[in-house]
Amino acid sequence: MSKISIVLAVLCAIHCAATPILLSIAPVLLGEFAHNWWLEAMMLGGGLVLGGYALIKGLLNQHERWEPLLLFLLGFSIILLGQTLDFHVMEHILTATGASFWIVAQLYNVHLEHKTHQCENHA
Repeated sequence: MSKISIVLAVLCAIHCAATPILLSIAPVLLGEFAHNWWLEAMMLGGGLVLGGYALIKGLLNQHERWEPLLLFLLGFSIILLGQTLDFHVMEHILTATGASFWIVAQLYNVHLEHKTHQCENHA
């Protein structure tokens, strides 16, 4: 589940970073796709559910550390802030920043899970 969450966070970051570039290259082809509210809501909701599940599972069953979940929630808050702005450049910057926090949170969670398994194997 953690790997799926990382993939979704990376896809979100790519979508947010690539959209302005692709729009400037091919506005006719990508204009509707780039600002599709349903696509953004599905990616954000899917990332929140899957990522949150993986992080809570790690917190409760593996490493018992809050930092990954807090980083994830901070990233979600930054993404939501970006979605509320009318200034499109800042929206993309905040969304990419929030998605980066999601990626870091998931990678940190995986690191802690591996570290926990190594400690259990050596005990």
